[in-house]
Amino acid sequence: MNLQFENGDSIACIGDSNTSAEITQISYSQFLQYLYMTRFPKRNVRFINCGIAGDSYPSAMQRLDWDIRPHTPTKAIVHLGTNDICYQTYPRLDNQEKDLGPGYLKIQEIFTNCRAMTDTLLQDGIHPILVLPGGFYEGSDHPRSETFRGANKALQELSGLIRQHYADSRIPVIDLFPAFDHMRRTVPASEITPDRVHFHTMMHLLIAAVIAEAQGFDENISSVHIGSLMESYRCDVKNVSIGSDIVTFIYAPHSLPFYESSVYRQLEQYYPLTQHLNQELLYVDNLTSGQYQVILDGTEAGSYSAEELAKGINIARLKENPNLEPAKKLYKLLCDDWYRPMHDLRRLAYQTEHCLELGINIKRISGYHPQDTQGVEPAFLNFAGGFYATIIGLFQNQQANRDRLEELWQQASASAQPNAYTVIIRKNN
Repeated sequence: MNLQFENGDSIACIGDSNTSAEITQISYSQFLQYLYMTRFPKRNVRFINCGIAGDSYPSAMQRLDWDIRPHTPTKAIVHLGTNDICYQTYPRLDNQEKDLGPGYLKIQEIFTNCRAMTDTLLQDGIHPILVLPGGFYEGSDHPRSETFRGANKALQELSGLIRQHYADSRIPVIDLFPAFDHMRRTVPASEITPDRVHFHTMMHLLIAAVIAEAQGFDENISSVHIGSLMESYRCDVKNVSIGSDIVTFIYAPHSLPFYESSVYRQLEQYYPLTQHLNQELLYVDNLTSGQYQVILDGTEAGSYSAEELAKGINIARLKENPNLEPAKKLYKLLCDDWYRPMHDLRRLAYQTEHCLELGINIKRISGYHPQDTQGVEPAFLNFAGGFYATIIGLFQNQQANRDRLEELWQQASASAQPNAYTVIIRKNN
């Protein structure tokens, strides 16, 4: 089964604070948007952040009508479970016994809620992808004294039930725990989480990478073989000329390399992101021995031996690659610039959720819809306290934020097409 998102798909990313990205400026939904737009620039695939801090399966069900269905998604990434297990109640459940006692009944209830949400999404024509949580940082080397011992065991029990139930179904289940467990064992705690629960930006990039790999992204952006074989993958090659000491051709990749941001370089120290997802390989063999210049679009990009070129070089990592500039521009649009309007909309959704829980009709709040307050403003003022003006500002600016995201999407779509350019492999004098 092809798990990749297709042209025209709109994906709602439903989750908690680790989806809304409360402590970071980039969420995994943004990284996924970037990965798809670089790898498949001609696909119209859009990701909508539908995360709310503190969310659980039941609360996500309650906001389907006003926060998820209006986006008319075709698919949904459901990344929940962390808040559902009520991790504060599990500190003594770190024994080796299979039975978690009363906590096991809670896990069964969460599993039932997960199934209910999955069934509801399917009934709405929204195909779900279940992403199982990566867990908490339980190590003793963290400044936060609470360790949440037993919480990861509870999450693994829940994940096991979900994986087993959907093993033979059309519902993809992606488990983050193995990748996160590797990171917990190899990465300093300060680089993973500030509080054992929320994740730094590097971990959001890891989530996106794990999802992309589970969906069948291979390591190759593209590859070209010139010489004994004439082969190309995910690119077009024409006007090939092979001389005794020089090879030239026009290279037109179908995808962009990934921009190596500071977050990319940080993750690369612990997880082979380049090896897994960012290979743009150039092979040239049947060359005479010696050193050769590699020239990309008129700019020298390095000197390599005939043996190195026969084994292949990864031009995705060469700063002279002409397609790194559009890749960098895309990163700025979809990751850097996307944050503020997206985050303000998620803050608004968070406040809306609380208003609804308190029975406050936000559409009758003075300053938002002043014609009919009917006593709602005092209730809202009591709830909002000193943040009243800020929240009213979020209400008033929501359309401007939506318009800004649309503007960024249009700019990104126009910037995503790779450039064709001339490659010259020339023997040094």
